[in-house]
Amino acid sequence: MKSRGYECDVTLGDLQLKPANLDKLPFPVHPIKMRGKWGNGWLYFENFLFSLKAARHIAKAPPAIVYCFSIQALLTGVLVKLLCRNTKMVFDSNELFIECFQHPVKKLLWRPIQKFGAHFSDLIIHAERNRREYYLKKHGARSSRHEVLENFPPFRELSGPNKPKADERIRVIYFGVLGKDRFTRELVSIFHELEEYDLDLVGYFGEKWVEDEVRETIANTEKTNVRLLPGVPQTELPKLLKDYHAGFAFYLNTNINNYYCAPNKVYDYLMNGLTVIANNYPGLNQVLEQGKLGVCVDEVTKESIDEALVRLREKCPWDQITEETRRSYSWDRQMEDYLGWLEELAPVT
Repeated sequence: MKSRGYECDVTLGDLQLKPANLDKLPFPVHPIKMRGKWGNGWLYFENFLFSLKAARHIAKAPPAIVYCFSIQALLTGVLVKLLCRNTKMVFDSNELFIECFQHPVKKLLWRPIQKFGAHFSDLIIHAERNRREYYLKKHGARSSRHEVLENFPPFRELSGPNKPKADERIRVIYFGVLGKDRFTRELVSIFHELEEYDLDLVGYFGEKWVEDEVRETIANTEKTNVRLLPGVPQTELPKLLKDYHAGFAFYLNTNINNYYCAPNKVYDYLMNGLTVIANNYPGLNQVLEQGKLGVCVDEVTKESIDEALVRLREKCPWDQITEETRRSYSWDRQMEDYLGWLEELAPVT
């Protein structure tokens, strides 16, 4: 946005979860402190306080666009629009938020905020095409413009896909959050039986009890084809992924948001020349099976994973991971569309 002449300011709800060097960012950041440690009830109330403070701060210099990232920022955007008549509002609905909330009370509390905020939005952005269609059918807001901005990485040059040689062991990686919802325990058990393949799990655990169980399982076996490695910064992904042939991307189908998942790791794998094994969900199937770039499985079992790895050898999806394919799943491809939407709302003068 700055490259197109926009001046960008960020107003941040600062939960102080970890230190941040905000002064080093190439744009001004206005943090508003939030305690966030007195339970979900207080946090919900504190979101209202944040919205009031943020809107008052933003309205001092009326912006051309108020960009609301996530449902928690929606009320701020509405207040800014009410205070600043000419301001346009963008709601970045990067998740199906209502469907993510497990507790019925949270759904009840946040649903009217989403409906109210969407009514004021000039543009609503979704991270996946099926999510967009679901949102329109379930939540309406047809008076707003709806677009899809997917979680694509920047394009990078690559000498070629990470295709294994005929006599080479297939090396598979999973990177990201580890835990129950990512089938971490199942993958460890499966690969202890599939000794002809190698698996590395790279990341951080979301649940301590899963971590303890996985570490104990790995420690109590003489098998060496499964490793647990610490996470790496996003900037180090190309260096990490160059040593693997395939990547896993699994999501437990606990809600429609997971079913219509928009996983950046799938596109990170492809951008770095890896094929992918993932759940047989609509969006993943469209990219991997229909695009002949990977394999989708109906369930995570020894039999299904074994069959998927055999299919990789037979179908050789690496041959489809061309430069043209990788460019089609890059941020560079959709950046012009994204900037075009914003310029239609508020042209740079």
